Amino acid sequence: MSRKLYKIEGSPKGWTPFVHARKAIDNRSIAALKYLSMPRPFSRSIQPCLPRSAKEPPAGPDWLHEIKHDGFRILARRDAKGIRLYTRNGYNFADRFPRIVEAIAGLPVQSCFIDGEAIVVDENGLSVFDLIRYRQHDNAAVLCAFDLIELDGEDLRQKPIEERKHTLANVLFRECDGIAFNRHYDCDGAIIFKQACALGCEGIVSKRVGSPYRSGRVSDWIKVKNPAAPAVKREAEEDWGGRRRGEKRTPRPEKPRGPKSSSGAYGGGVGMPPDPA
Repeated sequence: MSRKLYKIEGSPKGWTPFVHARKAIDNRSIAALKYLSMPRPFSRSIQPCLPRSAKEPPAGPDWLHEIKHDGFRILARRDAKGIRLYTRNGYNFADRFPRIVEAIAGLPVQSCFIDGEAIVVDENGLSVFDLIRYRQHDNAAVLCAFDLIELDGEDLRQKPIEERKHTLANVLFRECDGIAFNRHYDCDGAIIFKQACALGCEGIVSKRVGSPYRSGRVSDWIKVKNPAAPAVKREAEEDWGGRRRGEKRTPRPEKPRGPKSSSGAYGGGVGMPPDPA
């Protein structure tokens, strides 16, 4: 073995070049492991976890079930830079929903990242998308919070769903105008779905016990929609381009994909609705 290949300046007398080189490699490996184990700042740019569609809810004790509300999906971020309410398309709706911003600001935390649905309810307490879609009731919008992604700098995405929801319930233990905990049920999903349909809700979302929070479409979250709900009828009649299904599509220019504007939007108009969920 060539001494020149393994020569390291300042090597102690009596050490063979091979042993010294192995020692240097081991030291670098230890340093790398220490670096990788250091806590990292929480990423602010993540995509929401999205449920897969099904015709009926999953059965068995391994699932939690929640009411699915008809509104805007919101990732509410609070940190030293302020409060942002991100939609699925990356728009910041903080200026649009001041009641939610005030509620997030009043939480007893240093920082948090909450997943939920911004809704406006009617006189019966049922979320109605048209009340929030046309911006006539922005001040009345509240956040139905159903998951907690980060709390006080700790990334909770690898924690099981039931632990994240328990922590979220503790954060929201005080009744607060503008944000509410979206309660879950651990009984038979078919019963919850039947009751949700009877109340006129959009449907339910079932989440697998023990599952982490993963961005994108996942099989650990299952959504089942009420076929009589306005949301289902709306999606059957129109798309987000403003045309009825079955009509000929007219070409439209792409939305700009440039940097964020001062309002937090990634090009395009902030009033554009997110993809239907």
